[in-house]
Amino acid sequence: MEQCDAEIPSRGRGLSYGGDGCRVDRLSALPGDLLIHILLKILDAAGAARTSVLSCRWRRLWTLLPELLFPNSTPHHIRLALTAHEALALRKLVVTVTDPTPESVAAWLPIAARRLSGDLFLFNMAQRNESEGEAGERGAFELPCFERATAIVLPCQGPLALEVSMLPAGVFAQLTALKLVCVDLHGPCRLGELVSSTMPGVCATSPFIPSLSCISS
Repeated sequence: MEQCDAEIPSRGRGLSYGGDGCRVDRLSALPGDLLIHILLKILDAAGAARTSVLSCRWRRLWTLLPELLFPNSTPHHIRLALTAHEALALRKLVVTVTDPTPESVAAWLPIAARRLSGDLFLFNMAQRNESEGEAGERGAFELPCFERATAIVLPCQGPLALEVSMLPAGVFAQLTALKLVCVDLHGPCRLGELVSSTMPGVCATSPFIPSLSCISS
């Protein structure tokens, strides 16, 4: 017997039979906004994406999420998810990484800079037992200009600071909060220039940052 479009082809709650004898998935019949709210409760973009196998109703529904959280995803999967994202606004992006290399961050961060219109949280759970010299040899990752980001939080948990370099041009036009925890800035753009409103187009700046928190290593 041919399955209905909204059918989940497995046993589970929320299923009933329609007048034609076909199983109907009541959960999938809920309004789209409510289904998005349910997916947000998963707190993992990868887990939300896996719901696509439930039925046609759920397929690519996760791409409409206004918030994406990646507690344990590879740079490749983060890149694919950001590329597939279709929501009008991405208001929150949370990524947890462990001792990232510049190449691993560059795989997805520029895409995030173009898509994000809210808050960025990039957590580095440092675990390597290495010296400052070895960390410096690994290099700093580039933080692109997030023109529409409203907050950027870069906390590092570990014995060594997260190495970050700023691009030489760009304006963080919507940025209102910046928090750097154990972060070393590299390159021509220093912290004073980052928060200055007098050098647009010369260094990555924000015209107005009322909230600024910096904690050194």
